Amino acid sequence: DYNLVPDSITFNSVLNAAAVSRERGGAVEMADVKGWLAEMETRGVPVTTSTMNTVMKLAAGMAGDGLLSSRDCVDLVNTLRARAQPDVQTFNLLLSAISKAVTNGKGSLRDAGKVLTEMEQTGVQLNVYTFNSLLNVLTTSAAQ
Repeated sequence: DYNLVPDSITFNSVLNAAAVSRERGGAVEMADVKGWLAEMETRGVPVTTSTMNTVMKLAAGMAGDGLLSSRDCVDLVNTLRARAQPDVQTFNLLLSAISKAVTNGKGSLRDAGKVLTEMEQTGVQLNVYTFNSLLNVLTTSAAQ
């Protein structure tokens, strides 16, 4: 008996494996992700910024498949931020998810604007990926 106890790294590895599986056609659903997050909370395992980013990677894929709206993705970040601090990568992944949701008719340019405002208010510095994500949202919105 090794008394192994899962920690943040363990759960992040599971979430990352789910993201890779989903990218390759695997059937990972938001209910699965929420279940793993609930299990983390039950076990007292902290959600880290890395956890948030991996969850947002999954959410962006689901938004790209038309399974999540931009509002769903924003709500997901807001739920997780009670347990961890988002960083520029979190917000960039959120903007990517919004762009994909817009492509599927389930997104709003207004949500992207709110993300930018939030980044500014929390002192998160925009980077080249942020601007690329914004351009994707804008061009996608213009095409709709």
